[in-house]
Amino acid sequence: MIYGATSKGTASSQLINKIASGNIVAYTSTLTWDEVVWAVLKLMGRNDALESSRKFLKFPNLRFIDVGESV
Repeated sequence: MIYGATSKGTASSQLINKIASGNIVAYTSTLTWDEVVWAVLKLMGRNDALESSRKFLKFPNLRFIDVGESV
């Protein structure tokens, strides 16, 4: 379970938990993966970035869409 510190954090946590539990399927662009890995790399280093990448790509019920002109 994920817990947020604010009302927005709480709403985000509830949404993430619904995705993980299979109540909803979510979509994101592959660019999101790049942004997450880059941010973790800059803030925490290579090992944490690799671990974050693995977790992000294996997140249950999260589907990836290609980045294209319409995205």
